[in-house]
Amino acid sequence: MIKAIAVDMDGTFLNSNNDYDRKAFLELFKKLKAKEVRFVVASGNQYAQISSFFPEIWEEITFVSENGGLVFEKGNLLIKKTIAKPIIQDTLTLLENTSYKVGIILCGVQSAYILKSENTVLKKEAAKYYFALKEIDSFQDLPDDEWVKIALQLEDKNAFSIIDLMNEKNNSQLKAVYSGNWQSVYPLLEKGALDQVFELKSKINKEMSAADYKDYYTKGYKTDVDQILIDDKTMSFIKNGVKESYTYQYKGFKILNYSKGNRGVRYLFESSDPKAGEFKYVQFSDHNISPVKTSHFHIFHGGESQEKVLAELENWPTYYPKKLTGFEIAQEMIAH
Repeated sequence: MIKAIAVDMDGTFLNSNNDYDRKAFLELFKKLKAKEVRFVVASGNQYAQISSFFPEIWEEITFVSENGGLVFEKGNLLIKKTIAKPIIQDTLTLLENTSYKVGIILCGVQSAYILKSENTVLKKEAAKYYFALKEIDSFQDLPDDEWVKIALQLEDKNAFSIIDLMNEKNNSQLKAVYSGNWQSVYPLLEKGALDQVFELKSKINKEMSAADYKDYYTKGYKTDVDQILIDDKTMSFIKNGVKESYTYQYKGFKILNYSKGNRGVRYLFESSDPKAGEFKYVQFSDHNISPVKTSHFHIFHGGESQEKVLAELENWPTYYPKKLTGFEIAQEMIAH
């Protein structure tokens, strides 16, 4: 007998428009209640944010928020897993003094906190996920709250360096993890959502027509892996509607020198799971060697060897954050 149904929000329960069929779900929720099946929402986001998606029934849902740090039931705080203030303070000092550029959101039981001096882009992005958000002058003089998480904004290529640094310095008192939800652009290309990009490219470079560009990118983007989810050391690949998940170890990076004279870098990962098959070796590339902002990744995979995957230069499956719409991805590509 089914006692409960638990769902993630971003990229799972919510569609590409960051919403769901509310009327249909309310009818379904009535049926779940009649059968005494509990509905649980689990998310890394803040309780104030995820509960706002269910204005009519939020008091009847169990919410697991802040990556499990806070659990609410019937509008009341049921479980609270907090981090000691000295550990939080030491970690914030470490992050503020690192050579990497890191945006910090400090997550408490009552609210999330961001520096007044932080850039406007991060403030706007934070406001989407933290409905209870306050600006403070400094992380050295913390507000009267209890702490459940520190969320960071940084270049994806620096993520694993930051993770290693934090986990080494914290002596396992506070674990740093990486997560992400990436969508393939190939389905968008097939639907014609990227045609405007090819039209613009053909006007800039008249040596190729829009059709030529579409053919070129069709070969490059082609993949049957529609979505990749990353949660710490676990990567999940959604292929033809089937999800496969494996644990990976970071194996360093490889700088590639291309025939056109430019260079690129790939970050190498490997799974020891004998069932990983074609996903045993995974590589990330964003073209850049120096630390600059990246909006997408080319993600390669294979089952033979890292060298075999490195040799693939004609097909480069491309992934953008799942939260972006097709229109937003097209705009990013035009600007790229």
